[in-house]
Amino acid sequence: MFCALLFWCEGTKDIHSGIHFVNSDPLLIKTFLSLLRSSFNIREEKLRVCLHLHEYYSPKKQILFWSRVTGIPSSQFIKPYRKPHTAKRIRKDYPGCASVSYYDSSLAKELFILAKSILNKYGGVG
Repeated sequence: MFCALLFWCEGTKDIHSGIHFVNSDPLLIKTFLSLLRSSFNIREEKLRVCLHLHEYYSPKKQILFWSRVTGIPSSQFIKPYRKPHTAKRIRKDYPGCASVSYYDSSLAKELFILAKSILNKYGGVG
């Protein structure tokens, strides 16, 4: 249930393309992946990660960091999306944003339906 609720909060609602979970908090990403792995029979080789990084970050360094956090080999990371630097501020310890994808639309639908049923039961109106 917790995995489904995290997916509802931080995942994409386009469930037809699979599961896409995006966040910049390493602990939240790690928790979601731990719950996904322990709750469902997933194929590790279907996991992909795309990092969203400002241009002043080292992609190699951030890929290694997120690979350790996620337990996903760096070979399964796709080319990072480079965000233009706005020159407003540089957050030195910010790890970038990680978008974890698992291409299985039926599992995405299952998570979506589970989350919706929980939300309707505990937060439904009327």
